[in-house]
Amino acid sequence: MAYQNALSAYKETRIRTAGQGQLIIMLYDGAIKQMDKATELIKSDGTSKSPSAIEKINSALIKAQEIITELMASLDFEAGGEIAANLFSLYNWFNRELLQANLSRDVARIAKVR
Repeated sequence: MAYQNALSAYKETRIRTAGQGQLIIMLYDGAIKQMDKATELIKSDGTSKSPSAIEKINSALIKAQEIITELMASLDFEAGGEIAANLFSLYNWFNRELLQANLSRDVARIAKVR
């Protein structure tokens, strides 16, 4: 219990003290981690119809989508101009692909986004 509290405090401090660029990298790393987790679950237990397997895969892909949505929300269209617009379109495509990958348990779609 004490270890979890210390780990949680460390993570919170790390996030609060990170610069904007570092936060974006942390978000990308988190999304990749969730996509890798979903891919491994699909490969190891993806054909299973067990509620546990379905929930774990779904949870990992939804977390990845939430991270991508956060990246979308952080875009500054005034300062970023065309780059921000292109990133928004790309992130939107990522979320659609991950939704379809979740529905069909398609690791190829996850790999494209990754």
